[in-house]
Amino acid sequence: MRRAWIVKTTDDGVPVPGIYESATKGLARIGWSSTDELNLRLFNSTPSHALTDDQKKASRCRRFLTDITRDDLLVYPRQPDYARFFVCQVVGDYDYLPAHLSLDGDFRSARKCDVVLQPMTIDDPRVPQLLAARMRLPGRLNELYDLQLLEDLIDRINAGVTEDPPSARIRRRMRKEILTSIRAEYPNKVFTTTLLPALFRALGHENIDIQEGAGEAGSDVVVSIASPLLPRELRIGVQGFAYEGEVASAELARKLEQLLRGWTANQLDFGLLLTTGDCSKTRWLVDKHNKDNASQLVQLMDAVELADLVLEHFESLTIIRPTEQA
Repeated sequence: MRRAWIVKTTDDGVPVPGIYESATKGLARIGWSSTDELNLRLFNSTPSHALTDDQKKASRCRRFLTDITRDDLLVYPRQPDYARFFVCQVVGDYDYLPAHLSLDGDFRSARKCDVVLQPMTIDDPRVPQLLAARMRLPGRLNELYDLQLLEDLIDRINAGVTEDPPSARIRRRMRKEILTSIRAEYPNKVFTTTLLPALFRALGHENIDIQEGAGEAGSDVVVSIASPLLPRELRIGVQGFAYEGEVASAELARKLEQLLRGWTANQLDFGLLLTTGDCSKTRWLVDKHNKDNASQLVQLMDAVELADLVLEHFESLTIIRPTEQA
C-alpha cells in the first residue's frame, strides 16, 4: 500500500541547493550520508551501542532504506527555496551514491524517483492547512498519514486547478463521506426502493410509484408532478442503481436501454438515470441520446450530483430503514 513521507534536508530548514534539481533528474536524496561508513545498508541491523556518533545521527534516516517502497510519495519542504515544496514518487530501490555524485559532499543516500508535483508555495490557498502544518513539524523523516489529502492536491494541481478554497475541499470530503454511507446503508435494490423515494419526498414530490421488480417495465420509480402551471401531470421514470467507482459505458448503456424500453408502457415525459457511481467518462452516451431523441429526454445524475442533492436536502430527508423484504 502506498505511503507518503516528509523528507527534511536539514534540521534548521535552510534550503540545500541541488535537491530539487537532483529529483528532476531522477534521484530523491536524504542527508547525513557524507562518508562511505554512513551507507544505511552497512549498519541497518547494528545495535545502537555499536554505532559511531555519525552513524547514530544517520540512523535517524533509517526508514529511507527500510520502510519506503516503490510508489511511495516523498514531500520535500523548503525546496527548492524556503517558501516552496515539491513532491516526487519513488520508482526504485535504495542506493548509496559514490562520492563524486554527492551534493556538496553529502546526500549520497538516494532513491530513484519521478517528480509528480512541481514546486509550489506552502502557503498556497490550494494546500490544506493540515498538510502545511505537517510539513512544518520537526524531524528528518516523518510518515505523512494524510495521504488522501496529498493525492487530491497533486491531482487537482496537475489538472490545472488554479483556485480551490477550503469550502470546496470540505464539500468534496463531505460528498465522499455521504456516498460511502449511502453505499453501506442502501446497497442494490434497497437504493431504489428506500432511499430514492425518501429523496423525492424531500424535494416535495409525494406522488411516487415504486416499481422495482419484475414488473417495473424499465423504471424503478415513477414520479408524477402536477402543478397549476403545467398543462397536465408530468411523469418522470427513474432508473436507479447503486454503484462504486467508474460506471463502464456498457453498464450505463444497459441502464439507459432499460429506461427507454419501458418509456411507452410507463407513459413517461422524461427519464432520469440516478447512480452512486462515477459517470464523468461515460455521460456522453446520454448526451448523444438526447441529441438524437428530443422526444425522450433523459437526465443523468451520478455520484457527485447525488451527494450534492442529499447535502442540500439532508435536514428534510427522512431516512427510512430498509424493510426485510427489500
